Amino acid sequence: MKGTGKKVLFISAVAAVTVGITYSTVMAVRSNNEALNKVAEGSQITETTDFTDGLNDGEYEGTADGYGGPITVRITIKDGKLTDIVIVSHSETPEYFDKANAVINEILKSGSVNVDAVSGATITSNAIKKAVAEALQKAGFKKQIDSSQANNNIQDIKDVSTDSLNDGEYEGTAVGYGGSLTVRVTINGGKITNIIVLSHQETPEYYKKASVVINRILSSGNVNVDGVSGATVSSNAIKKAVANAIRKAGFKQQANVLSVEKDNKTTNNVKGNVPSSFIISKANINDGVFMGTGQGFNGPIRVRVTISGGNIINIDILSHNEDEPYFNSAKAVIRQLLGKNDKKVDTVSGATYSSRGIIDAVRNALENASKTNIANNKPGSTNKPNTGNDVPTVKPGTEEPTYVDEALRKYYLDDKLKDGDYTGIGIGYLNPGGIKTYITVKNGEISSLNVGTGDDYRDDMGPFRSKAENVIPFLQGKEGRWNIAKMRLYREYFEVIRKSKDPKAKVKELFGDKYVAMLNGLSGNNTESDLTLMSRTVKAYMSDRYQGKQMFDSVSGATVSASGISAAVNEAANKSANAQKTNSDVKEVSIISPKIKTVEVNKGDVVNFSELKVKIVKKDGSSSEVSWSDFAANGLSIRDDEGKVIENGKGLEAYGDKNVIKAKVVHDESLSYDSFRILVGRYSKDYIVGLEYSVDGSKWYKNSKIAMDSADDRKIDDQQVVDAPTSFEYEIVKIRLVSMKGHRYEYTTDKRPVNKRVKYTLVNDENPNAPSAMYVDFQLSGTEADKELVENGGGNNPSEKPNPDENLPEIEVNSKVIETVLDEPGRPKWTEGVPIKAATVTCLDKDAEMLSTIEGLPKGLSFDGTTITGTPIAEDDNWDGDGGMFKTVTLKFKAKKDGKLLVRKYTYWLYRDKDHDGIADDDEDGGIAFTPQRVDTKPIEVNGKEPTLDDYKSKFSNIPTDGSVTVTLVQKPDLSKQGITKAVLEFSVNGIEKKGKATVMVNVKTPVENVVNAIYSSKNNSKEDLHKSTKKEDATTFETERTVL
Repeated sequence: MKGTGKKVLFISAVAAVTVGITYSTVMAVRSNNEALNKVAEGSQITETTDFTDGLNDGEYEGTADGYGGPITVRITIKDGKLTDIVIVSHSETPEYFDKANAVINEILKSGSVNVDAVSGATITSNAIKKAVAEALQKAGFKKQIDSSQANNNIQDIKDVSTDSLNDGEYEGTAVGYGGSLTVRVTINGGKITNIIVLSHQETPEYYKKASVVINRILSSGNVNVDGVSGATVSSNAIKKAVANAIRKAGFKQQANVLSVEKDNKTTNNVKGNVPSSFIISKANINDGVFMGTGQGFNGPIRVRVTISGGNIINIDILSHNEDEPYFNSAKAVIRQLLGKNDKKVDTVSGATYSSRGIIDAVRNALENASKTNIANNKPGSTNKPNTGNDVPTVKPGTEEPTYVDEALRKYYLDDKLKDGDYTGIGIGYLNPGGIKTYITVKNGEISSLNVGTGDDYRDDMGPFRSKAENVIPFLQGKEGRWNIAKMRLYREYFEVIRKSKDPKAKVKELFGDKYVAMLNGLSGNNTESDLTLMSRTVKAYMSDRYQGKQMFDSVSGATVSASGISAAVNEAANKSANAQKTNSDVKEVSIISPKIKTVEVNKGDVVNFSELKVKIVKKDGSSSEVSWSDFAANGLSIRDDEGKVIENGKGLEAYGDKNVIKAKVVHDESLSYDSFRILVGRYSKDYIVGLEYSVDGSKWYKNSKIAMDSADDRKIDDQQVVDAPTSFEYEIVKIRLVSMKGHRYEYTTDKRPVNKRVKYTLVNDENPNAPSAMYVDFQLSGTEADKELVENGGGNNPSEKPNPDENLPEIEVNSKVIETVLDEPGRPKWTEGVPIKAATVTCLDKDAEMLSTIEGLPKGLSFDGTTITGTPIAEDDNWDGDGGMFKTVTLKFKAKKDGKLLVRKYTYWLYRDKDHDGIADDDEDGGIAFTPQRVDTKPIEVNGKEPTLDDYKSKFSNIPTDGSVTVTLVQKPDLSKQGITKAVLEFSVNGIEKKGKATVMVNVKTPVENVVNAIYSSKNNSKEDLHKSTKKEDATTFETERTVL
């Protein structure tokens, strides 16, 4: 599959880095590890029952908490016996994990988890045993491993002292029933003075019970207190997490346990809704871009923190679930957080929970940026991060670094920049995807920059984006200008080598013999592996020649994408330099019509830009819409991708036989622009405006509603609903489309409305706006007398002609003859049930005629001779790729020339959306649960009337209307009193075991009287007793509220 090579190589690189980081930490914590393992010696799972008799065959997973975090195993049961154990994931120190791994063979040999732990790695090996035990329970072990085993789960915390601990805040994590649970412990005067649970995935009613254990720990000063009956697993997880945290505060073996003084607790106890001050971090932090998560009022808050020169220079909110009024206030804390990281910041009064969540998220990000724990530096420490980015020496008499030569200098922007905000677009790994950046220039240099999201980032996502964004700190400030030049030169060399006939010879020519060997293994076919080898070779040269190692290493695995970010920053900087010269007040230009950003021109005709309309946004925030007639007056021109002006009303002979011309609407003074395409081929302005149907071909009825294409509303959609008389159910119903000029185009089929959905095929291809195939859903009602009859039969229909192209000989051709935008990476994938982005297919041979049929096109898609449109439908359940994530389709594009058919065979993919959320399963969680997409986060307002289920559903944009997703209100808001409350919705899909959840905030202005405590479900609109909805702790249920903003 496309992209696999790149992703595997990237993952390998990340794995190498991760191992390196982990190992570098080993020496710092080795003594603590050894001490902990001594304490843990003899800590066994005391359950003696043989787990491996009478189990259900299959694979099962279990998780337990090791020293470094959760350990997950997968076991295999065959013929009722345990036959295999595999470690799925862990965060242990490698040397300890390698020792502990030996326990797996002991379990397999004995058929029981009651085996000896591994000396020197007791905690890790015990965690493996516990994880196996949990998996075995899922396989059918009948006895519950509850209180007795749960107590054993915390045997290793009884020797953790709470006396003479180092002051500060420390975080710890353990595994509860629903997943990871994280706490923050405050140490003051060497004592525990506060415990806050930052995040958890427990069922609310069990967590509420379990949280009582916090007061027990605080009042006794001992983590080895009794668990909470009825919530044993959750309360033990809190205790383990606290133990994990205070080990970081100064573990002492066999220490005396002392109680916390009540006065001290009262004085220092910081509650979430009480305004307070916090040290951001006392750690030395490294430059880069880091992600972090904190707990807000309604759920997790995710941030991206950019650090440059040891200072926090930018904080982006990536996602949150807070109420907008509170969160807008809370964001004021960001200004406090910028700059040095060792200062105190205050929560925002009136939005304390949310602002504390932002602070915690930034602190979490800084943990990843630091070489020491947050708030855990020893007094007097003077450690500074080693960035490895020494200031380059400068040539005498100049400000240029000594490594600068003519090749690099040509990309250096030496002009003065004007302060302000600017945007730019660059091409990364996916061409012509496009990456948009937003920069701020202050004091003549780039002071901050952000990378766009959604449609503003059309490049590889996930880990590739995160890795590429590591380039951001390097592109700022004065030195950033040279780094931009380095990235541009890297991209030049990469493209030259990629396009050369002999890459090795080209590398030798450009770089010398030293770097040729780095291309060993090159296939010569520009495969993903080839591109990786080329990129590595160029990076090695750039690192050696231009002192670029730190920057290029930081983006390893996503360098081409990073060069796209750099190109976008360079374009934005050029706008800034131009603004310094012209003083333009224009910030941005965007095309608003046509929506699909294409101008169609028939071959041989002159170009007509009269449909173009743009929006101009000025720096003061004002905007205006400009039609074509006013382009010149507003300083706008049309230019091709080389900057040459394209004049309206002129022919396109200068572009030869090109069927696609890349163009831009440019604001000449500010250099702001937006791109579009000029398509040269067979087009018509005689658009389809109606649909008619008939049984006998003489009496035609007008269909009352016509659905237009979602991508181009000038054109008819190839999927329509026809309301025909019930008497037509078992008849062959003909349909025809009607154009603006009154022309009619007939379709045929051999199916009847009883089939509900019927495919129709165009008889004569006389109008490129008439789809080659139509899909009609029949909704039968009433009689013929109820329908609108077309007067005089609607005129004559074009006579039917036999298709002369069916039996022509075929000649296979390639992309040099038939071109499609599907060749270009970065386009949105085809996902079942989701309208595709219009895709053009054009024949580059000027003497050939493109046919309006594509063999193998998925159901629901149509081709009009120029553009593929529609919504793909999977006709079977045969998903053959990536573990059932997609199916491969083979298309045949055809053009006719000299009595022959030119045929290009093309392989593409249709992606599965098993959970019906409009997101391809491989882009989220594998389709294991519906992912709700919010319309907004504004609360529902209640004025004495209880909201309906539809009111709650209206807050989400991707709930299907076909009933395939059931929405249930599983937690009702408290409508009996004024104030902000919340409701919890559950989303379930037939055939999907797990359920998605989302919170909807409710603002009760006028309380509701006589509120009925009931669960509402969209499946049958029934009410059930609330007690029926009470859920026990179920590891297969999503307890995390899934929200996409």
